[in-house]
Amino acid sequence: MQPIREEHWAAFRSRQTEETFAPIYDATHGLVYTICRRILGEHERAMDAFQATYGRLLLHARRPEERLPEGNVAQLAARLAVREAGNLKKRLARRGGRELAMDELPIVPDPGLPPREQAARRQLREQLET
Repeated sequence: MQPIREEHWAAFRSRQTEETFAPIYDATHGLVYTICRRILGEHERAMDAFQATYGRLLLHARRPEERLPEGNVAQLAARLAVREAGNLKKRLARRGGRELAMDELPIVPDPGLPPREQAARRQLREQLET
């Protein structure tokens, strides 16, 4: 992990552009992704928490009243990653208790098709599924 210099964080706080964000992202993206992936386990979920972490970091940079230690941006990013991944894990657990797994949606034939065409489509579908 590359160190984040104070001038990078100060530049990012003064104007949030891709150019000022790039050094911060380059220095922290590996750490943030690793934390999210270890907490959540799956790449897609880790990427959701990863993006939320940088959104939260942007909010921290935009708050003028909040004083952050300039040298601890990587620590802040790590804390935010743990928080975002943990929150996502909790939301998924709550939602998982309410979801019902469905094996397969039933195939509803089109009533406008002649029986011969319906049979041909059914046969084609069976061949594709096996």
